[in-house]
Amino acid sequence: MTKPVVITEDEITLALQLINPLTSEFGPSKYKDRHREGLMEIIRAKVEGKAIPEIVRPQAQPTQEERRSRARRSPRS
Repeated sequence: MTKPVVITEDEITLALQLINPLTSEFGPSKYKDRHREGLMEIIRAKVEGKAIPEIVRPQAQPTQEERRSRARRSPRS
């Protein structure tokens, strides 16, 4: 059986002080739907009988763990 968690008023105040500066109103107009734009570009090209635009995929960045692993394996000078 687990014990109930008791959170003090000070802990709640501290948590809110940490979180509040990081929050803002959500404004969907600030974001672009690149997936939809790309899909519409492909659809328009097909409808117009044009060549389908080349799909450009971003290159994946190595994770922090991959970088650490590579650094451990590399010879030190």
